[in-house]
Amino acid sequence: MVDRTRLENERSARDPGFESLSLRHKNCKITMLQISAYLICLILIGLTIFQMLLIAGYPLGNYAWGGAHRILPRNLRIGSVSSIAIYAFIASIVLDCVGIIFIYENSFIGNSGIWILVVYFGLGIFLNGISRSKKERLVMTPIVTILFLLCLFIGLNT
Repeated sequence: MVDRTRLENERSARDPGFESLSLRHKNCKITMLQISAYLICLILIGLTIFQMLLIAGYPLGNYAWGGAHRILPRNLRIGSVSSIAIYAFIASIVLDCVGIIFIYENSFIGNSGIWILVVYFGLGIFLNGISRSKKERLVMTPIVTILFLLCLFIGLNT
C-alpha cells in the first residue's frame, strides 16, 4: 500500500502552493484536485447512465451522435457501449493522476494521460459545438466544457 502522507509531503516540498489547494477537517484531508477528479467521475457516471438509456432504446438520440436519430440504430448503440468503456478508462486516468488510485505509475498514460484528456475534451467542445442537433449543442457542449476545464485544472496542478 502506498503511504499517502509521504506522497503528500513530497508534493508539498516540491510545490509550496499545494497546501493551499487542500481542505482540512480533523483527520480528513481532501485536495481540490481530488474534488475535481470526483466531479469528473460524477459527470462520467451521468453520461454512462445516458448512454445506457440510449442503448436500451430510449428516444434520447437527439442529444447524441449528431442528433440524426431519435432512437439509435444498432451501429450507434454499439458506439454507446464503447463510449461507456471510454468513460471508465477516462475515470481511471483522472483518479490515477490525482493519487486516488495507482494504476499507471511510470507509464506514458500515467505521465501524459491528463493532457491527452485535455486535448480530447477540447476537441469535444468543438465537435459538439458544430453538431447539427441543437439539443446536442445546448446540452453536451457545456458538459464537455466542464470536463475540459476540470482536466485542465488537474493538468496544471499536478
